[in-house]
Amino acid sequence: MPGPLVIGRYCSIAKTVRSAPINHPFDAITTHPALYERKFGVVENDIHYDDPQVIEDDVWIGHNAMILPSCRRIGRGSIIGAGAIVTRDVPRYAVVAGNPAKILRERFPTELQQALEESCWWMLDLQGLRDLVRDHPDLAFHPSVENIRAERWAERTGQ
Repeated sequence: MPGPLVIGRYCSIAKTVRSAPINHPFDAITTHPALYERKFGVVENDIHYDDPQVIEDDVWIGHNAMILPSCRRIGRGSIIGAGAIVTRDVPRYAVVAGNPAKILRERFPTELQQALEESCWWMLDLQGLRDLVRDHPDLAFHPSVENIRAERWAERTGQ
């Protein structure tokens, strides 16, 4: 059995995304699942990873992306392009695509990333997000360091 999958808040994951929980043992006598799945009667226990695969908050994963077992963490605010084969961890706010997936760019400049991290906006419930859009649509749709830092996030998120 694979390790657990942890998915954060406000993630957009296409229905066709796949996550491979474990690799075939390519250095063993055979790559057949009989060496890692007990249902075949060869091994007593399923082989699994103890650490979870983590998809942090506000991640967008496009159609037909494949997350391989060597990727244990997909960082907050990142975007994974359609058809990407993700073979390693994805940093926060990175835009990745391809086979293997490579960083194409950062979603936001570093200072804006820091302001977003400090805000913890993803802790808003849907009503809080609705209120934010109503009260400050410019912040919701065109965030800047200034408008993020001017907001009273602790009051909105209850943090």
